[in-house]
Amino acid sequence: MDMFMDDISQLVKETFDSVYNHQNAHENLPESAGVIFHVENKGSIFVIRAIESRDISMDLDKFLDDPKILTKLRLLECENPRSEVRYFQCDDYFMAKNIVENLANKRFPLYEEHIMNVSDPGDSWWLKKENNSMSLYFKLCRTESIDDMVKLGPIGDNQQTEEVFKKLYGYFSLIFEVKDFSSQTGACHITPNDAHDPMYLEFLNLFENGEVGYKLMDHLRNLEDKSSKESFKASVRRANYFLLELAHMRGFWREIEEIIN
Repeated sequence: MDMFMDDISQLVKETFDSVYNHQNAHENLPESAGVIFHVENKGSIFVIRAIESRDISMDLDKFLDDPKILTKLRLLECENPRSEVRYFQCDDYFMAKNIVENLANKRFPLYEEHIMNVSDPGDSWWLKKENNSMSLYFKLCRTESIDDMVKLGPIGDNQQTEEVFKKLYGYFSLIFEVKDFSSQTGACHITPNDAHDPMYLEFLNLFENGEVGYKLMDHLRNLEDKSSKESFKASVRRANYFLLELAHMRGFWREIEEIIN
């Protein structure tokens, strides 16, 4: 009888723990849009399997019960998909969709810098920080200076972004005082008037770490609000969204780097 009661007690405990932990896991999920993903390792390459979500807290468990989505994430044969799947929060659904459209189901080399050459410079952006300036390289054909750079990952369409950056001098000047600016094939160079300007440092951090500081975020919002001219406001809104997309892409890629490393 005692053994039977012990078994019942253990069963109740396991059931309670299971429900309690499941509820806690559910409660801890962010109620925000994002990317639900799985990184599939394939020797010298890896592939990001991902799907966008309008609400991670509502979608994650639902996705893991859907064989079609598990197949898309390459987790159908996995014994415990919940332990393999990850998520990345986004400010809105379209940011998440942009990440999925640009990075999902593509083959990425584990050590891109070891195999790139003049004919194939790779997809990653690179950041070079100097004492009083910053340079973004949308593609890299030379490898001798990589040690002085931060690899940002494939955070934007190289050709399209080059064209956008050529038009952003005036916009960047609204964020911090720009002393010198040049955008050419494959690179953009920016020198601030004051390398210690908090707005410049937060702008730099946006690319380096994929983080948008509160001061920068408030400043970008104020840029949208301070003009009564709708065409100017719309242009600033598009430029702000472009920057935030880059921040999301960089933030997501940092998580990928942590996983593969």
